[in-house]
Amino acid sequence: MTYITISDYGSLRVDMPRFAADLASELGATSRPYRDDYPAEEQRIDLPGDVYLYLRADHHKSRVTVSLSASDIRHEDRDWRDKAQRTEDATVNPDGRPIAAIARDIRKRVVEASSDAIAVQRACAASRRDHASAIEATAARIGKVADVRISDDRLNASIYVNRGGAYINARINSGDSISIDRFGSITEAQFLAILDVLATRG
Repeated sequence: MTYITISDYGSLRVDMPRFAADLASELGATSRPYRDDYPAEEQRIDLPGDVYLYLRADHHKSRVTVSLSASDIRHEDRDWRDKAQRTEDATVNPDGRPIAAIARDIRKRVVEASSDAIAVQRACAASRRDHASAIEATAARIGKVADVRISDDRLNASIYVNRGGAYINARINSGDSISIDRFGSITEAQFLAILDVLATRG
């Protein structure tokens, strides 16, 4: 069976829906378009364990690149600089071997080889969710007495206070840590009162 065809314009094309469907069948899974607007270019195969294979065609080279991702991990919850979270991928020739052999290769080189990275990703995502929840809880409390804005990634928040001509710019770093970036002019008595508070910190 061949998956590489010639288009009406004379160029080589990989029949991605058919290749993905046959590969999914060998893996005991199902395939579907990755994007609704480009169903022939990118395919997705959903696997047990809440992970999926992402298939992308390079029609010019008649190759397909296959990578693995976890369905339950958002893009922003991964640390993309952490090498331990980097999953493996493989580029295959759809017509180079029987589909069963390609499936065995993908299972070994991509799915099994990426299992540790997926586990680290999930641990990182859980830690970030806990951190974000703590930030939100602190922001809710501080928000009763100051203006608070949580960042888009939910990993910190900014605080702004302007009262009686005195202002404070600060950041919520974690559930119990706040950094003061700028402090407006205050009186000596106010400054000494702040020092008294700092003396009792801990």
